[in-house]
Amino acid sequence: MRCGLSGETRPTNGDLGTGLSAGMPFRYARCVGSRRPSAPVLVVEDNAETRDVLRMLLEINGYAVEMARDGSEAIEYLRAGYPACLIILDLRMPIMDGWILLRVLQADPYLAEIPAIAFSAFIEGELPGTIATVRKASVNPDVFLGLIERACIQDGPPEQ
Repeated sequence: MRCGLSGETRPTNGDLGTGLSAGMPFRYARCVGSRRPSAPVLVVEDNAETRDVLRMLLEINGYAVEMARDGSEAIEYLRAGYPACLIILDLRMPIMDGWILLRVLQADPYLAEIPAIAFSAFIEGELPGTIATVRKASVNPDVFLGLIERACIQDGPPEQ
């Protein structure tokens, strides 16, 4: 399977350990012939059990997954130039919570383009900077996966 890249170009220093190198587009990397992006979904969650369940759900459905335990780990990962097709984030976390993470993402022109879904027990309506908000206690896996697919997959048929 060939992989193609499209999206913004972000200057970086050297190899990023992900097959991307300096100056290559970092968003929405996608394998030709697959509707799944090759860029991972970044899960930002402090609860190890929830991280494991989300990883399993995403990997079973064909997504690559990267994990961060809080917002500061997520920012460190992203500012190092590593790709993400989507960020799924909890709101209440130690060190840097999801609300601060969203503000940091929105303030960075490169990172602001990455879609984010708030996945938390503490959701009260829409949250600026997210494409969706999902309450952990009442999540329907099929609806959740549909949101993820729409966020990660570019419009149009796979490239040939």
